[in-house]
Amino acid sequence: MDSRINNTAKNTAVALAYQILTIFMRFFAQTIFIHSLGQTFLGLNGLFNNILQVLAFSELGIGTAITYFMYEPLREKNEIKISAYMNFYRKAYIIIGLSILSLGMLITPCLTIFISGKIEPEYYLYFVVFVINSASSYFFAYKRNLLIADQRNYINNFNNIIFLIAQTILQILVLVILKSYLGYLLIQFVCVLISNLQISKKVDVLYPYLQNNEFIKLKKEDTRKIINNTKEIVGARIGGIVLNSTDNIVLSSFVGLGIVGVYANYLLIFSSVTRILQSFTNSVIASVGHLVAEKNTQKSLLFFNRILFINFVLGLLTSTFFLVLINPFIKLWIGQNYLFGNIVVLMLAFQLAIQQLRETNQIFMAARGVYRFQGIKSIAMSLVNLTFSVVFVYFFKLDVLGVLLGTTIAYFTTDIWFDVHQDIKNGFNHPWVKVAIKEYALIAIIFVALVMITWISILNFGIFTFPLKIIITAIIDMFIIFAFYKTPEFKYVLELFIKLIKRILNKWVNLKQCFISDDMS
Repeated sequence: MDSRINNTAKNTAVALAYQILTIFMRFFAQTIFIHSLGQTFLGLNGLFNNILQVLAFSELGIGTAITYFMYEPLREKNEIKISAYMNFYRKAYIIIGLSILSLGMLITPCLTIFISGKIEPEYYLYFVVFVINSASSYFFAYKRNLLIADQRNYINNFNNIIFLIAQTILQILVLVILKSYLGYLLIQFVCVLISNLQISKKVDVLYPYLQNNEFIKLKKEDTRKIINNTKEIVGARIGGIVLNSTDNIVLSSFVGLGIVGVYANYLLIFSSVTRILQSFTNSVIASVGHLVAEKNTQKSLLFFNRILFINFVLGLLTSTFFLVLINPFIKLWIGQNYLFGNIVVLMLAFQLAIQQLRETNQIFMAARGVYRFQGIKSIAMSLVNLTFSVVFVYFFKLDVLGVLLGTTIAYFTTDIWFDVHQDIKNGFNHPWVKVAIKEYALIAIIFVALVMITWISILNFGIFTFPLKIIITAIIDMFIIFAFYKTPEFKYVLELFIKLIKRILNKWVNLKQCFISDDMS
């Protein structure tokens, strides 16, 4: 148990460091990208990313299914079974990589469908390189999931940090010196390939029995379990892709690449925040998986409520400060011409909060491998999202606000209540309606806070406007959080916070004493 906690802490710390570095590098690279190539290429890059995410539906959730099934053999140190799962995984991912490559080549002549306005001949070459880069990653990257399942994701993130730095430096040099988008893409391809080869060798060293058992096959019943579990994830995978990866495609098709380029700057900040938050989530999944394997329902439910409250606090703090800070930051970063209005920013902040709240259900479903009827839910959700997004963008000319409204409506009507039902009723044998009402109530509280802060943002207090907005936002957040002071979840989080502060202070005191003793000597 102690080693599990230590690994979780190590995974979280390294993942957080990696995400912070990623954010810094991405902002730096995107700044150079905008000044070197312009807004249109930024929009093109975002569009290609979304198309490739749609093509990645062929992964079908096999990685998620196999990761879940590996928790038990890893816990039991069953090398034969682990090897069998990884052999199956390798073959599946080779097929997936070839599928993405084939689908990408078939779509290449049809790029005109996705771009409103003139399309340059070289765009086809850029897209082919994008496809090759995406497809090739599947041939080696499958081994990363073994590290994640075995709570060794810090090794994976160390690898990512090294190659992220190398890739970013080389891409910036190419942009500044050559101003070449093709060179930018080729650098990414080479770095991703070498990174995957290196992590593959590392896994072979840590798990030498994999090479000795490379011809072991899964039993038919185990294969059947993976296939059945994957079937449940297929629809969820497709639905999730349509929900999260079609905004730029809709905007590019009906509005143009220019608006996609402006939206890309907001999405960079949005994804940067979610990456940091998900560093906590991803590190917790393996721990929850091992906790679930103990089959202690009461303990799991207690942990669920604690994580839900933590995600509420994180969602409240990040969304409200995102709302206040994002436009001043973009104005300072790249200029006034790249700003959206208050309502668009409000909806972006609200989606940030919703995503964080729903992470609680996602953590437990991923850890338990519970995806029953997720396909039906996700397909319904994606249809709602796509329908409303197209209607709002095409008929009402709402542009970015239209796709955000479509996604928000989809979350509320099909996603949140269904995930709570699946997670609570099937996993904890607990009244799911109460938990669903609780989650909707928490989301509503955050929305009210966002509306209040948006109204305050419109007011002008001269030179004191910005600092007053920060202070008022902090007061509103603290008032809401401390309104829960009687709940056991609040007390738990407060104890964690106090322990963290004490640990930091103790380390500071010890460090200070070391310096003093060194000076005296």
